Amino acid sequence: MNTITEKRFIELYDATSKRARDLAISKNKEYGSSFAKHGALGTIIRVSDKIDRHVTVTNRSIQVSEKLEDDLLDMINYLVYAYFLIQNQNDKIKTKEDGKEEKACTCEEGCKEDGTCPCKQEH
Repeated sequence: MNTITEKRFIELYDATSKRARDLAISKNKEYGSSFAKHGALGTIIRVSDKIDRHVTVTNRSIQVSEKLEDDLLDMINYLVYAYFLIQNQNDKIKTKEDGKEEKACTCEEGCKEDGTCPCKQEH
């Protein structure tokens, strides 16, 4: 059995998270928030589509231009998107960096990074 030290685990996790985040930012610039179109279930279905595609490609030994690693990063991001959408539905709660919870902005534009909100409501 191959074991990974906690330090190496954290390094790998951070590197993978950064790659997934960078890909998500790039695709969000290109496609917008299209992931929200069909809700959390829609994003989970996209993960299922990626898995089905991988199984088909593997079983048929088909050569494709997109690597498995790219599919995995896409799946990570689809699951993060599903998490966003579910969090937004469940009591409109978000978690701040300090671990405390606060009400998430429910207005159309959303709160800005500086904490101000276009709707002028306290969130």
